[in-house]
Amino acid sequence: FPSHDIIVTREIAKLARKQNAFFIFTSSAVVHGIKTPRITSNSPVICDTPYAESKAIAENEIQNILSEYCILRLGGIFWKNGPPHLGLNRAIDDILAAKSPVYVASGSARRNYISVNDAARLIVSICQQRIKGIHLSAGSSILSIKAMLDMACRILNPLKCSPQQKEGPEANDQIIEVSKDLPRTNSFQKALMEILA
Repeated sequence: FPSHDIIVTREIAKLARKQNAFFIFTSSAVVHGIKTPRITSNSPVICDTPYAESKAIAENEIQNILSEYCILRLGGIFWKNGPPHLGLNRAIDDILAAKSPVYVASGSARRNYISVNDAARLIVSICQQRIKGIHLSAGSSILSIKAMLDMACRILNPLKCSPQQKEGPEANDQIIEVSKDLPRTNSFQKALMEILA
């Protein structure tokens, strides 16, 4: 510690200062804790994982170096072929391959994940409007994990799969309150339809 990610962020921030450039850093809402059920702009920073800690340190580096920046604390980002540590990404890939996705326990924990397309459009909008400061962003739909998988099966592969339950511990809600300064993202349904486009 500090990790390579932190060192690279610091050096890019220095370069941005030298070039008088506007800097956007994609951080994560998990800096507020992986078990925080509702994350708002007033939620404390709780670095309960090494990943969260590295993001929080990188954020501090940026704030110490720059005045022209936007730190974007995003929720989970989903899409096909997305990083498998997010269970929804694995489920989408399974559904597209005609395999039934799996949820644990009741699947009642709620999330508002954001699609990679919406995250990209959001970054473009921040550049165009030069939105500064620290902002939370996530998807506009708040759904249970089971509801997301039901909808994903219905839209992406309706004839081949349906969600399957397995035993395990219940997950907790993690709902992110989106900054009022940021544009609204698409619904979960519309994001799934973009995957098929």
